[in-house]
Amino acid sequence: MGAWGMKAFENDGAGDFFAELSHADGGEVSILMESFDDLDESYIEVDEGQRAVAAAAIVLFQSGGSDDHLSDFQRPWVMAHPMPEAKAMVPAAIAALEIVVSDGESSELYELWEEADDFDEWLGEVNALKAELQSLL
Repeated sequence: MGAWGMKAFENDGAGDFFAELSHADGGEVSILMESFDDLDESYIEVDEGQRAVAAAAIVLFQSGGSDDHLSDFQRPWVMAHPMPEAKAMVPAAIAALEIVVSDGESSELYELWEEADDFDEWLGEVNALKAELQSLL
C-alpha cells in the first residue's frame, strides 16, 4: 500500500515528484512547469493530479506565500532553492488545481477522494491552496 493523505505531500505521486525535483540539478523550474503543462484537460490520472498539487504548493511558497502546504521533509530543500521564476507560474498552478478539483469525470484524484470519508477535508485543503495562490495575483 502506498502513501495516501490529504496534504500536498502525503502521497506517492508527490513523493516521486519531489525526488525528481530535488535531483534536477538546476532544472527545477522546468520540472515545476511540466507538472502543470502535462495535464491533459480531458482526464488526468491520479499521479498527475498529485504532482500538480505538490508543484502548486512549491510555487505558492516560492512566490512569497505560506509554507503551510509543505511538509517538514520538503521545507528545508524548497527554502534552500529559491526560484524567482515561480511567480510567473501562479496562473498555471491555479489552472491546474481547477482541473484537479473539477469533478470525477476529469480528475482521477478527485474521483478517488470522492469515494473517501475525508473527501470534504481533502477538497478544502486543495481549495485553500488555490485561494492562497489567487491572493498572489
